Amino acid sequence: MKSLELDLEQNALHSLGEALEQYKAQTSTSWHYKCVVIFLVHFFELFLKLFIEKIDPQKLFKIKEPNKTISIYGAIEVLKNDLSMPFPKEHWMQILKILEIRNDIMHYKFSLGKDNIDELMGTLILACREYNQEYNIFDFEACIDPDDWLMLIKLSDDHKLKLNAALKEAKAHQDGTWDSDVDQDFDFD
Repeated sequence: MKSLELDLEQNALHSLGEALEQYKAQTSTSWHYKCVVIFLVHFFELFLKLFIEKIDPQKLFKIKEPNKTISIYGAIEVLKNDLSMPFPKEHWMQILKILEIRNDIMHYKFSLGKDNIDELMGTLILACREYNQEYNIFDFEACIDPDDWLMLIKLSDDHKLKLNAALKEAKAHQDGTWDSDVDQDFDFD
């Protein structure tokens, strides 16, 4: 049997590709949701590690166990504290929720629907796009099928619209100008 060998970037792209295939294969009985989350979070972890590898590869490994790589949380900490490349704050709560969902899938029980998957993919892809635009280290757009890239752009843009609407509503509520009966047709950009 032929062996499979992937470097960090190839492994990240493979997991993103698998997440996309599972996303496109969704059915009404969709066990695919589980696979989307697992592969997408795996892509996200490797995406973060790619940034570390490009800047300081030694930081990918645990200090006390130099043969083991850091976890996703370790990667987040290294980027923030050691490399001064913090992830955008507006995505943190959602990313932590996604990591919790992944943990539930892997270790307990879970429930997900199509809207959850769309939101999850939109959240992570938007966060990755914005992070990559800021630091420009990994051109994953060039490595993805153009139709899949357009789908990811749509999901992340839809998420950005929802995020901006929620932020605008929260600000209006905080300022005392919020009116739940007001038409929510905002200009976000």
